[in-house]
Amino acid sequence: MRPRLTLLAIAGCLLPALPLHAQPAGPPVILQIFREDVKVGKGSAHETIEAQWPAAFRRAATKNHYLAATTSTGGQEAWFMTAVPDYATLEAYDQEIAKAPGLSAELQRLSAADGEMLSGARTFLAELRPDSGPPGAPLDIGKMRGFVITTYRLRPGHTADWMEMRGALVAAYARAGLEHGTAVYEIVQGVTTPTYMVIRPFRSMAEMDARSANASKVRAAMSMEQRARYDKLTSDAVISREVETLMFNPKMSYAPEGMVASDPAFWTPKPVVAQRPSLVKPAVNVKEPPKP
Repeated sequence: MRPRLTLLAIAGCLLPALPLHAQPAGPPVILQIFREDVKVGKGSAHETIEAQWPAAFRRAATKNHYLAATTSTGGQEAWFMTAVPDYATLEAYDQEIAKAPGLSAELQRLSAADGEMLSGARTFLAELRPDSGPPGAPLDIGKMRGFVITTYRLRPGHTADWMEMRGALVAAYARAGLEHGTAVYEIVQGVTTPTYMVIRPFRSMAEMDARSANASKVRAAMSMEQRARYDKLTSDAVISREVETLMFNPKMSYAPEGMVASDPAFWTPKPVVAQRPSLVKPAVNVKEPPKP
């Protein structure tokens, strides 16, 4: 049985810096994330199977809405993300799914089919850390198209250095007149700790064109002493840093009505209908023999 059948039936997780609402809102307190490693060449087949999960949940009218995204950098992965205010809500979702007539059997079937498309999977839980930097102005996640997620793995005993480093970075953004626009989460279960995720939503990948220029502005907003201190804190605290870009996948997402209403054209894509082969054989142009 897959973790998403027991841990919230997590056909996903809303990993954003925002919850699944049409109105602008702040980042959720807890994220549950189910990450799948998709076999090479199985992307389309995997999407077809995953699209059946939200269809099953809609028929059962369950409340465990989630956002699906696929990586455009790094390995071939699918992330399913659910945002909740507390762990009791995760338990309530799990109980609701268990009580829905026929739903568990349907999810078991889908889980078996999905497993044929995967080389691995992992579930992890993350908690918001507002003390690592304010998340910026509330956003309408329904109008976003993806996230840039930076994962930091820290040396044990250096969390205080990490906090100081984050504080220095946020202050430099403010001095440079730039919107920080991120939410910071500590992954508390499912990976080696201490590990943190910095999540930045975007409307278009074109926003990345300004990344280098903005980084230079932030560095310029630090004094020589501040830059030296920031670099030392980073060297002391961080073991590794990995950046991934994920694009939202509306076909595999179980988005709530409010989120769909914010951009119906994106969140309700029309299914592609395969054309049936014609039963009428095409006429064969047979040349008549020349008349004598």
